[in-house]
Amino acid sequence: MSDETNTAMSNAVANVDKKVSEFQEQIVGAFNQMFQHVETMAGHIISLEAVIAGMVATHPIDQAKVDAYVRSRIGEGTDGKANADNTLVLAHAMIERLTHKA
Repeated sequence: MSDETNTAMSNAVANVDKKVSEFQEQIVGAFNQMFQHVETMAGHIISLEAVIAGMVATHPIDQAKVDAYVRSRIGEGTDGKANADNTLVLAHAMIERLTHKA
């Protein structure tokens, strides 16, 4: 193999290594940002549960109204293309936990 070919191959490999390293840095940055968003969302959820727990102590929850609200919001937000089953499971679990029915 000629020196020129060897140099060209070495340069190409170095360029690929550089691109892979840059890509890894971008992925790590994206994952870190995603985890920060998840942490923020979890904080919001826990805060909302705390507020609701305080309210439940003096104002009973009408589960039928919760179900209707969830179905309406998901129906509107997805133009009726998604169902509310998973969200209703979460809402029911929260109601159970907050009202100590479990």
